[in-house]
Amino acid sequence: MTNPDASGQLIFIISGPSGAGKSTLLKSLPKEVKDLEVVLPITSRPLRKGEVKGVDSLFVSMEEFERMIDAGELLEWSKVYGTNYYGTPWSSLRAIDLINDILIELDILGKDRFISHFPNAITIFIMPPSIEETIRRVRERHDVPENEIQDRVNTAIDQVMHATEYKYTIVNNDIEETLNRMKEIIQAERYLTRSR
Repeated sequence: MTNPDASGQLIFIISGPSGAGKSTLLKSLPKEVKDLEVVLPITSRPLRKGEVKGVDSLFVSMEEFERMIDAGELLEWSKVYGTNYYGTPWSSLRAIDLINDILIELDILGKDRFISHFPNAITIFIMPPSIEETIRRVRERHDVPENEIQDRVNTAIDQVMHATEYKYTIVNNDIEETLNRMKEIIQAERYLTRSR
């Protein structure tokens, strides 16, 4: 991949706990912000209801994911909740059109690994309004077994403690308001970078 610093591309990393609204933002922002493209992640988990292979994510077996780790094909990766792998293939970054800025969802560890390669990436943490709302949103998804909900809540509490490591933090009380704040951040960063 061409170095985004050299090509003029900006990289926007968004992180946040389960139920924060990241998936909605990833789907909505490229439709509303010109020249913005989402990096396609890879995972070993099964497809969720309504997901499309190669559109929402690249879905592979555990064995294939582990082969990609060994072959150095992943920029970053982690095993989440001790069950499934998630990561970013170098090939997904190379597939982004050079005229487009980059939007990527990463967990906290993934963000740190990504920034070791691209230190000028702009980091945004999406915060749920409360733990109670996080539980409600996770339950609403219907794809999370009841016995995993407490694990996700504990992870959410831990992740929120890292919000200060991000350049921006947005509390997602309302998805439309959060979407507008994201658009404002992207436009401001584009202006700051390209007006120098």
